[in-house]
Amino acid sequence: MAELPFDRQATLIQRTRDALADACSLEVDEITAFRAGRHSASRETFDALAKLGFDIDASVNVRYGQYLPASMIRRRTPFALEEGLLELPTTYIRPEFPSRLWLRTFPSGTITATANTLRTDRRFCSGKRAIQALVSSSPGVSLYFHPYDATEYHDLENDGPTFRRRFERFVARLIKDNAVFQTAGDVDANGFDFGTII
Repeated sequence: MAELPFDRQATLIQRTRDALADACSLEVDEITAFRAGRHSASRETFDALAKLGFDIDASVNVRYGQYLPASMIRRRTPFALEEGLLELPTTYIRPEFPSRLWLRTFPSGTITATANTLRTDRRFCSGKRAIQALVSSSPGVSLYFHPYDATEYHDLENDGPTFRRRFERFVARLIKDNAVFQTAGDVDANGFDFGTII
C-alpha cells in the first residue's frame, strides 16, 4: 500500500470500504477505522484516510517501519496524527537482556501485541508468558489478530482450538485483574489529548 501514489491508495481504500459495508449491511460512513495490510502505510495513506472521512488508523507497528519516520514507529500508545486521525499503534515491549523474553525476541528485540505472539512458543519462552509480560508493562494494549489464527486454515503453530483456549485464558486473567476493555471507537470518543505528530 505505502508504495502506491495517493490517488491509487484512496481508490483501493474506498473500494474495500464499500465492499465491507455491503457485506456487513452497513452504511459506508459507519466504517471509520483502518489498518493497512502488512502495516504498509505512509503519509499518503493517512492523507487518503482523512480525505475519505476515517477517524482511526491502526497501521503503525514497530516491526514495519520503512515508510514512516522512526519517531512515529517507536510510539506505543495512541496518538493524534496531523491529518486528524487517531493512531492506535500495535503495542510492543523491548525485553531486558539477558532474559528468556529477550532470547525469544532475537534478533528483532521486540514483543508485539499480536495473535502470533500469543500463539507461538520460542526459545524456552511461551507465547502466554510473552503476552503477559507485555500486558504487565504497558498502561494499555492495542492487540490485533486475524480470524485465521482461531482456525486451522493455515496449519500454524498452536492455531485453532489451542489458540482459542490460550486467548480465553488470557482474557479471563485480564478480567480477574479488572482490566478495562475498549474498542478503538471508545478510545476515539473519549477525546483524549494524545499529542500530535507533525
